[in-house]
Amino acid sequence: MPSTPHEVLIVALREQPGLLGALVSKITGVKLPRRLKPADATLRFVKPAELRLDLVLHGGRRRWVLVELQRSVDPAKRRRWPLAASLLFSQTGALGDVIVITARRAVAR
Repeated sequence: MPSTPHEVLIVALREQPGLLGALVSKITGVKLPRRLKPADATLRFVKPAELRLDLVLHGGRRRWVLVELQRSVDPAKRRRWPLAASLLFSQTGALGDVIVITARRAVAR
């Protein structure tokens, strides 16, 4: 159950999203978009995602390593690696590593 201070801050930010921009700007100097609007904060997986990885290795203390061999630049795969890492983190409760192996400099960049 969220605490009262947590709920008060969430309500304030939902009702006045500009407060978040002011806070972030003051602390970090980063400017958020001006016209932020609240949206449904419940995230759902409507379409199940299946990721076919080259290799996942598990080690002690629930640690994991995701290994991908890449011959060419593949933007779709590059977008999926963070999803795979977050799923493994969710399943194991531990951070791991994503290692991409390639023999081509252009792919490595």
